[in-house]
Amino acid sequence: MTQKIMERGIPNKANLLDYDITEEEYNMLEKLAKSRNNSFKADIKYSSLWNETKDTLWKSHMTGVTGEYIFSRHGNLKLDRRIFENAGDAGTDFLGIEIKSTRSNRPCLRIKKRDFINKYDQIKALGLCYVRPDFRYGYLIGGISKKRFETIKNVTNKWNNDFYEVSAEHLTSFTKETIMEFIDAFYNKD
Repeated sequence: MTQKIMERGIPNKANLLDYDITEEEYNMLEKLAKSRNNSFKADIKYSSLWNETKDTLWKSHMTGVTGEYIFSRHGNLKLDRRIFENAGDAGTDFLGIEIKSTRSNRPCLRIKKRDFINKYDQIKALGLCYVRPDFRYGYLIGGISKKRFETIKNVTNKWNNDFYEVSAEHLTSFTKETIMEFIDAFYNKD
C-alpha cells in the first residue's frame, strides 16, 4: 500500500466509513447470527469460554456478522450467509480477508490464537469494525496484512482463551480509497 494511505488508527469523522443498519437488515443479521450460534455443539456454544449465557452468546455472533455486513457494503462484496456445523462460517469472511468486530469503545483487533492458526493458510489480511452495542450502527476502523500482524501482535488471555491482538493505531485506516486498495491487495478473486 502506498505511503499516502498509511495513516494509522481510528479514522477521523470526515473519512469515516460508517453505516446505519435498517430494521430489515437488522432482522436478517439477527437471524444469521442465531443460525451461526446454533451451528455449534451445546458444550462449545454454552461453555464459559466466552463468559456468556445461553441467552446472550448469539450477540457475539451478531457483532461479527454486523461488522462483516458493514465491510461488505463499503467494499462492494457479498456477505457469506452459509452456515457450517461447529464453525459458524466458512473460515475467512471474504476469501483471504478476516473481519473482526468489537462493541468496545477501546477497539483492538483481536482473534483467538487457535482460530488464527486454523485459518492461517486462508488469511491474507485482517480488518476491524466497531459495532454499536445495539447493533444498529457501526463503522470500519482499518486493516492490516497478515505479515505485519504477525510481527507486532501481542498474546493475551481473556475468557480462558489465548488471543492475538493488535491495537487500532497499528491498522491502516479505512477510507473510500483505502478499502478498495485493501480489497484489491488481499481479496482472493480466484
